[in-house]
Amino acid sequence: PSYRLEINLLGRIFAQNGALYSAITQMNPHTREILRLLRESLEQYQTWYDDEDLDSFVRDFEKSTKHLGDFCLQAYRESSTILDFSVRMNNVPHEGKKEK
Repeated sequence: PSYRLEINLLGRIFAQNGALYSAITQMNPHTREILRLLRESLEQYQTWYDDEDLDSFVRDFEKSTKHLGDFCLQAYRESSTILDFSVRMNNVPHEGKKEK
């Protein structure tokens, strides 16, 4: 369910106005640096993948966890509430939908 929520949020973004997102990206003074960092990170992940270097991935994961600090637990709790609600809603019979 958590990946479904991520995909739903991604779909929600692409269902909106592309010109708006383009303008936001173009107006953000940090976009160039963010893109550079993303490119470097993707290259690093490609190397770890090619080398089957699971330990480096885990270290990077833990580094991100440390960087985000208490937000990780807060985000976990909040997203768990959303996911639990979503699962309950999917289990409620809807009008016109036959129960199994």
